[in-house]
Amino acid sequence: MEFKGHMLGGIIAGAAVASAAYFVGEKAGLPLLGADKERQIAAGFIFLTGVFFSIYPDFDRPTDMRSWFYRLLFVGLLTLVFQHEYELVGLVAIIAIIPILGYEQSSSHSWVSVILYPAFILIVYKTSPITSDFSTSWQVQQIIDLFVDQFWWWLACMMGWASHLILDCEKLLFIENDKDHY
Repeated sequence: MEFKGHMLGGIIAGAAVASAAYFVGEKAGLPLLGADKERQIAAGFIFLTGVFFSIYPDFDRPTDMRSWFYRLLFVGLLTLVFQHEYELVGLVAIIAIIPILGYEQSSSHSWVSVILYPAFILIVYKTSPITSDFSTSWQVQQIIDLFVDQFWWWLACMMGWASHLILDCEKLLFIENDKDHY
């Protein structure tokens, strides 16, 4: 599948998770906290997360999309440096480099990555100096609480990523992908 197809899959996945978080979250015991406006903003970020992670696995390939992403990232990182947000610069750089650590279509296109990469990103973010709620020793309950608190964000990452892998299947219902579409 090409960029537009993955983007559409991400829009559907992001909208589904954001809608569930906004409308069903409280009934499911996983509410978006805050006033109505804050909940709308949080749902918007959840939606954008799903869309972003639907194209994120293809950053391991040399494409125009990847080039533009890293150009924008460079400008964003420079902006953060000038604002003296050094911890955030390091964190964003670590997250951005993950797809290019392996070879093309490697670990970013496995089903294990759908769960593990977002979990890794979440743990790195929450244990960084920026947001550190953790003591120096890891406790199982802290990790469980982390995933419960960030459930909707993590689900949006996984659904966006899963939509990417599903759309990359050679034959999907009425869509037939070329084996060599990469």
